Amino acid sequence: MDTHLYSITKEVATVINIDLISYNDELQTASVNVTRPDGDFDNVLLKCRPTDQICPKLFSNTSTQIYTETNCSTTTQYCSVSFDNIVAGNNYSCNATTIKENFDNQTSDGLQLKLQLITVDHNMSNSSKEGNMLVNITPHSDFERINAICIAENTEDICSNITSSTENCSTQIMLNGTLGCRYSCQFTTFKRGYIIKTTLPFNVTIYPPKALINQSIFGKNFVFLNWSIYEPAHIDYFLLNINDTLNPTYVNKLQRSYNYTYLQPNTYYYLELITVSNLNETSDKVVNTTLVDAPEVSSEAEKKIYLINAFTTQTQQTIVIDKTLFNETNGLIIIYKIYVRQDQSKNNSVPDFYGTYELAKTNISIDYLAIEIENMSRQTKKQNLTVLIGNDTCQSGRICNGPLRSNTVYKVLIGGCTSSNLVDCTYVLSTAFKTMSPIIVAPDSTSIAWVVIFPLLVVIFVIGLIIWKRKLIKQWIRYKISEKKL
Repeated sequence: MDTHLYSITKEVATVINIDLISYNDELQTASVNVTRPDGDFDNVLLKCRPTDQICPKLFSNTSTQIYTETNCSTTTQYCSVSFDNIVAGNNYSCNATTIKENFDNQTSDGLQLKLQLITVDHNMSNSSKEGNMLVNITPHSDFERINAICIAENTEDICSNITSSTENCSTQIMLNGTLGCRYSCQFTTFKRGYIIKTTLPFNVTIYPPKALINQSIFGKNFVFLNWSIYEPAHIDYFLLNINDTLNPTYVNKLQRSYNYTYLQPNTYYYLELITVSNLNETSDKVVNTTLVDAPEVSSEAEKKIYLINAFTTQTQQTIVIDKTLFNETNGLIIIYKIYVRQDQSKNNSVPDFYGTYELAKTNISIDYLAIEIENMSRQTKKQNLTVLIGNDTCQSGRICNGPLRSNTVYKVLIGGCTSSNLVDCTYVLSTAFKTMSPIIVAPDSTSIAWVVIFPLLVVIFVIGLIIWKRKLIKQWIRYKISEKKL
């Protein structure tokens, strides 16, 4: 009987199923269970390739085919497999080859490993200064597009919802919002045949626009502002903040100008306009000082004007002015003006009928400007100002401190001015003073006696002479008569 040796080859079993157990999107690794082939084998080799990948260039270290070996145990139903460089959001078609020494390898085709989409990350802040927001997206899976939708909190106003999408595997998305609006936003990852993944909602608030102040006019006790808003925006109202007040002034959202009238003269102010919406935006500061105003009169003003009567003459009067007569809160006194008043029936403290010294000679109703002094002495801290009324020899001109009339009652109007404008002067009326009367020299009493006596003496002398002459004549006649008798 012939004896022949026969080589009998038996096929190994194939893998019939693979299942995804876990996926690490940061490491791009996947853990997969492979159902153990029946029978005995040495190992199982898996080879997978993506069948629907759209954006392969977005993920580094990935390849079109992935090879890996299983780790099989005789005591378990499954073989564990670890894949590296695998990207979610892809369907992988895998071939599993069962290997055993001295046996023909057997390969099973058409095994499917599908990794679902993963939500994206983004760098979007919860607030933005700009309405147009370019958002960077970090995908963790393949995708067809990323959709963004932002629901406006208040759609009754100018605010409206935002929708936008990426194109051509872009990882940037532009959101065109409206200034001053608040939105609740979400990003969705979309790919046909996959479950859509959506981020948790997050709030984004866009600042309102900054008011651009075009004009600021400061007066004595007011400031007028004009401003512009150059972009469409949701605005609730404006607040005018002056010197960081705790209670800013409300301004209606439709206004673009405002006149604030509660300022003090000659005072430094800085102000800003706040645009109020879901967030507040503050304008650039405007800094200025209000204009000066007429000074206020200090208390007991009459006691601060001294009439030095000891120096009063027929044509002059010395006056000393305490410079605290005027309060300089509204502005520094730069000019003192002194008017002379002749009409004592007028008691108002403002020169109400201007005229020159020359005209005032013939019209006592005229208050004429006698002296105008620039207040240079405030730099030397002098407190008193001494003036002599009637000291000049002028007879005409706008300012003339000509001689006063003797034996006449006068008052003076003392004005303190914070500018050269008449409206910025305040006047105080002095008490009355009277110039001296002309001096008449009294005649000497001895002269008066001689004036009376001398004519009498002359008369007496004449009479005496006549009487003496008569006596001489009588004696001569008697002598002649006696001669004849002889």
